[in-house]
Amino acid sequence: MPFVAPALLALAALVLALSWGSLPEVWVSHWGPGGVADGWSHRSPAGVFGPLVIGLVLVVTVEVLARVSTARMDARLPEAAEATRTLMRALGIAVAATFALLAVALPMVQPRSPGALVAFPLLFVAVALGVGGRAVQRALAAARARGGPGLEGWHGLYYANARDARLWVPKLSGMGWTINFAHRWAWPMMLLLLAPLFVAIGVSIAAGR
Repeated sequence: MPFVAPALLALAALVLALSWGSLPEVWVSHWGPGGVADGWSHRSPAGVFGPLVIGLVLVVTVEVLARVSTARMDARLPEAAEATRTLMRALGIAVAATFALLAVALPMVQPRSPGALVAFPLLFVAVALGVGGRAVQRALAAARARGGPGLEGWHGLYYANARDARLWVPKLSGMGWTINFAHRWAWPMMLLLLAPLFVAIGVSIAAGR
């Protein structure tokens, strides 16, 4: 599984290399508010293969994080550690698929709007979360069956324990914190954290009118 994401990027690079002569000289690579094109790429090594390089950097970063963030879990919760790596690698595959799609579709299809290019990445991420989340759920069930420690309140990808008075709890990996979704302040806190995103989206929509 660690090699699936790089393989997708390599396949996209091969397609682009073989199609080099038929690629346009210039194509739209970015749309601003209101779907107005405001960025272009050129038929050059950087313009053609740049998205794939960015995708590879992100995939490598995800793989490093997958290994580092689960290192402490391997001894006490090996099933959960491996499932967490599966989840993160699935997200890495989604990232690779997104950048491979962008790198190939932008010059070869030349879409007039970013609609489909936004929909497909969301689909890739949803599938990755579904596959990875299911793996985590199965791993936690197996760990509970053998009496694994510290699993009360964990439900796959999230933590919800009404008997825990804490709003913020350490992640299973021991790196970072997550919200206790059974706490009365959990959803207000989520809305507060997401407020800047909602404001940015609102400003962007208003600017595009």
